[in-house]
Amino acid sequence: KELRKGAVGDDRICVWFELNEEEDLEVIADHDKKLMPYWKELANAIIHWSDYHSNKNHLEIYIAYIETPNEVLDVLRPAIKQSKVKFAGFVHDGTPKSWKLAEFVEDIIQTNHNLTQVGFTGIILSSEEWKKIFNAIRIRNAVQSSIIRYLGLSFCFDGGINTEVLKDIFASTSAAWDGKAAKGMRVQLLGNGMSSREVSIIAESLSSLAYLNLDENRFGDADAAALAEALSSSTTLRRFSVKGNNEIKSNGRHAFLHAIFDVSSLASCAASNHTCRIDGLEKDISALNCYNEDYPNKLEKIFAMLALSGDDSFMNTALLRGVPTYLMPELLEMAGDQEEEGNSKITDLYLELTGSKRCQNHDVWDNLEDSRSLSCVYDLIRSW
Repeated sequence: KELRKGAVGDDRICVWFELNEEEDLEVIADHDKKLMPYWKELANAIIHWSDYHSNKNHLEIYIAYIETPNEVLDVLRPAIKQSKVKFAGFVHDGTPKSWKLAEFVEDIIQTNHNLTQVGFTGIILSSEEWKKIFNAIRIRNAVQSSIIRYLGLSFCFDGGINTEVLKDIFASTSAAWDGKAAKGMRVQLLGNGMSSREVSIIAESLSSLAYLNLDENRFGDADAAALAEALSSSTTLRRFSVKGNNEIKSNGRHAFLHAIFDVSSLASCAASNHTCRIDGLEKDISALNCYNEDYPNKLEKIFAMLALSGDDSFMNTALLRGVPTYLMPELLEMAGDQEEEGNSKITDLYLELTGSKRCQNHDVWDNLEDSRSLSCVYDLIRSW
């Protein structure tokens, strides 16, 4: 009814069965022939909305905790193929193994170029079925005119992801990469039991992604170190989440921190990763690289080092020894480009990395606000 009237709130359709058993376990609704008229009406309403009410908007369709056997997919397929749908997601469907979901998804990916996001939660398919879906994404992305921007696979693999399947996933994402960060895909691989077996393939693929979620897997310190090393040479990944990987302890955290804020020298700091924000570590480091562009992230770290490492003067210009004189005007320009608002969390991370204790100078740096840029320029000129 809401679709036919064009009154869908936030352009999102959720076909969601909600019934909790006594132990609070979610229950999947069985299919019943009596539901077919409702599925047919939903399909017709999706087409009607796309034809008469969409304007420039697109639908997101979620089907959760309700079986969608082949006869349901056969009804939905022509509707989704021709409609303005940008996201299709399936959550914990209990349909039997003979399910033609892979064929359904392959078809809508290849024919509907409005569709740019697909997601699966608790969906168990064979390796060949997953391969069919990922190959459809790869072919679609290779065309470049309209790529799949998001792929979500949460709790779809119990004991890790088969090596060949994982390679197929990242082969589909690399096809979307053309040297521009905006083209990189967002991939979610949450809760799939992955560990050291998968880490080398993931590390090799970071440069083709804009976002990667590895939450609630089984990665540890050695895995974090391998991923951090790959991150050091990546300029494309913008967000990286590792929440709930409980075996990533202090050593793994330090590896990630070192990759994005190397304080061993000013040159090392400048060569750090300035594009990727890392979320989900037990002791947070997400204050680093919080801007969308790498330039302000780089400035924030370089001038934090200059200001926080000095004992007496405001700026520790000793770190600039060896910098050619002709580069000083550029440094002054960079000083004037800084964001005015300070970030005490970055100061805390610098002090942690250097083993230093907070003092009054550090508090002054954190609270300069509007005078930050001017103070940096003044002290650089005075010390020149």
